[in-house]
Amino acid sequence: MLRHKRRQVATAEASEALLEASARIDGIALLHKHLYSLEPGAPVELISFLRSISARITESLGTRIEVRGCPAEVTGHAATDIAVIVTELCLNAVKHAHGSDPDACISVEIGSSDGTHLFLEVRDTGPGLPEGFDGSAPDSMGMHIVGSLAEGLGGDLSYRNDSGAVVRLSFRRPPR
Repeated sequence: MLRHKRRQVATAEASEALLEASARIDGIALLHKHLYSLEPGAPVELISFLRSISARITESLGTRIEVRGCPAEVTGHAATDIAVIVTELCLNAVKHAHGSDPDACISVEIGSSDGTHLFLEVRDTGPGLPEGFDGSAPDSMGMHIVGSLAEGLGGDLSYRNDSGAVVRLSFRRPPR
């Protein structure tokens, strides 16, 4: 419905806002569908879960997203937070770095530094973060959501430029 309305609005800003809302709703719907299919309290395998979420974001936004990394199981609650973080960071990458670039790619990586901590890294191939970017003072709803969810996971966010913007969340592997 939002995609249909997007074609009817007069301004590019309104069209962009409807596209973002549609992608958020799609991501959350897929997230809930996946989580409801699990046994209560069952762990979530993060790589396959994020691949499903990323495929839906790609479908909505038209930007390729590659998910890779080590196998990692987390709780349903942690998977929910991580999926929303990935969705928001991908939306930001499309909005600020890629626009409608057909060759654009967003990379999502899950890794472990020591067996007790995980990291999530989302990287784009755009122009990078603006000079003076301060991740601790988010100026958008999406980055505020990312910061709040990262805090809820007990994680640390870091930002850097490396052939595009790179956002890294490091957090303790949740108990299963």
